[in-house]
Amino acid sequence: MAANATRAKAEIRRRAWPAPRLVCSHGQWGFVGLTLFAVALGSLGCSSSSTNEGPSGGSGGATGGAGGSGASGGSGGTGGASGSCGDDSRNGSETDVDCGGNCGPCDSGKKCKVAADCLSSVCDGNSCAAATCTDTVKNGNESDADCGGGICPGCIEGKKCTADGDCKTLVCNLGACATACQNGGKNGDETDVDCGGSCSPCADNKACKVFADCTSGVCNGNKCQPPSCSDSVKNGKETDIDCGGSCTTKCAAGQICSTGADCGSGVCNPTSKICDQPGCGDGVKNGSETDVDCGGGCITKCAAAKGCGTGADCDSGVCDATAKTCNAPSCSDQVKNGNETDQDCGGTCTTKCADGKACAGAQDCASGVCNSGSKQCEVPGCTDGVQNGGESDMEFPRFRGQHDYAASAVGCVA
Repeated sequence: MAANATRAKAEIRRRAWPAPRLVCSHGQWGFVGLTLFAVALGSLGCSSSSTNEGPSGGSGGATGGAGGSGASGGSGGTGGASGSCGDDSRNGSETDVDCGGNCGPCDSGKKCKVAADCLSSVCDGNSCAAATCTDTVKNGNESDADCGGGICPGCIEGKKCTADGDCKTLVCNLGACATACQNGGKNGDETDVDCGGSCSPCADNKACKVFADCTSGVCNGNKCQPPSCSDSVKNGKETDIDCGGSCTTKCAAGQICSTGADCGSGVCNPTSKICDQPGCGDGVKNGSETDVDCGGGCITKCAAAKGCGTGADCDSGVCDATAKTCNAPSCSDQVKNGNETDQDCGGTCTTKCADGKACAGAQDCASGVCNSGSKQCEVPGCTDGVQNGGESDMEFPRFRGQHDYAASAVGCVA
């Protein structure tokens, strides 16, 4: 039995020894059978200089893992990843030659799978796109997404910046764009200290470039001008351009108002806050009216003591030439008014109307006869049933009550 074991061991050494020599010289594992033989033989050490070496340590993985130890403690192989990102080949997880995946990001035009594979952080159709100012990504020289960096527009307040030039306000404070309108200095696009440009408008007499730089809306000679009622701008306390508010000029119909006092018509629509057209029933003296809702172009004439321009504005027909107010009707104003049936006669006037004048009844006429058809006072007659003219029934008592018999001077016959 001992002799057989000795011969078997010698045969194993004879057959196995060349393979370990080749394995050690190339730094690779042998086949599994050799490993089993090595274990059976005990310790087969291996080094880079000896021919009596065991199998070497395994090479590193593609992603850079350390090599496995050899059967008798050989050193591990080098990692593969660090070498693969500079080997001028596309391998491993790279999306293009030596870039993407676990390597550095790729330039524009290179292949990609996700945004992280690209320097621009934009992977479009599996190809890295060049950085632009409209791709919603912070890339290129931008200080924040699509702004700053000297090429893209300035960043708005709160966006990241590295210099004042990165900001629309031209103020970069602690790495963020800040407002330039409250720093006590004239900067950015301001026309004066902390005003004008993209800041709030400037007060009167401050520097300006355009109307919008001024609270008054008027920039003249590069200086903000105070509001006026003749500058063709709605400013100050005006309710519309150069009218209403503190202006003496009232706003026309259709213009903006706050109260009726702002309007030429005196009527500001309470809902729309627009000046209404003058009307003869709006409770306001406006338009051509000589008093509230009367006179002028209104059908309604003005009562006594109301304003007037002429007698045509007054219901009495009489406008006092001095006071320019309507007079009350009277029986001596040479105008038919009040309840007169004709000018200054009839009605409540003591003066009766002469023949041919208008009447409402016999009581309005001096003749005591008002023609029922023409409504005019008639000339006294001897057959009109009225004691008039020179008639007197006193002269003929027997005919008293029959007034048409009178003195011969009237021409009546007894």
